[in-house]
Amino acid sequence: PIGFCSPWPTRLWIFKGILCCICAPFFTVTFAHNFIGDYLTSGVKALIDFQYTVCYLATDFYPTLNVKECATPTAQYFLTGLPLYFRMMQCARRYHDTRDASHMCNFGKYAVALLAVCSGAIWPHYRTYADVWTLGHILNIALLATSTVYAYTWDILKDWGLFIKKQDGTWGYRHVVYRHKHMIVFSALTNLIGRCAWMYTIMVAPPGTAWQKEVLTLMTAV
Repeated sequence: PIGFCSPWPTRLWIFKGILCCICAPFFTVTFAHNFIGDYLTSGVKALIDFQYTVCYLATDFYPTLNVKECATPTAQYFLTGLPLYFRMMQCARRYHDTRDASHMCNFGKYAVALLAVCSGAIWPHYRTYADVWTLGHILNIALLATSTVYAYTWDILKDWGLFIKKQDGTWGYRHVVYRHKHMIVFSALTNLIGRCAWMYTIMVAPPGTAWQKEVLTLMTAV
């Protein structure tokens, strides 16, 4: 068991990093804390599965086989929005320390995603094909689409540095990242698919609803 749980220093470093992410407004954000925060936002589905597993083992779920006992929308929305809130606070702290406006732009990216999650929590009952879409449903889809476009634009322009303005006044890309243009196009397309998949991770809908079926069909086609 001791060998299985080692190395302790590495695990302790991870636990400290997670704690600093939770308390982001009160601590200086380092690259390691930023990386852990990004990892948490990308592992939302894993957090939801962990919550489901804990509920499954800690309650009398197995004899009843009632899925709704563990797959509670409230817990899922909370776990989905919590990492986004941590990243928002990290961006706010970095802006406070550096006064770099780009951190506030990054703050906005996670803020829109968090609003999409909150709108889904306020209007949790997604409509079927026969029902009329409500204003809340339309707002939730609009926020999800805006969040996806926002995050994709940030990836292309800021994280990857594509289409940056060179010293001679022309627009190009960083050759140190990809030297061939076809690789840039391929990377941009695959990143778009990945961002659409990430949008699916911040959606919480009851299993079997028409909304999930539509998304699954779209993702399969892409």
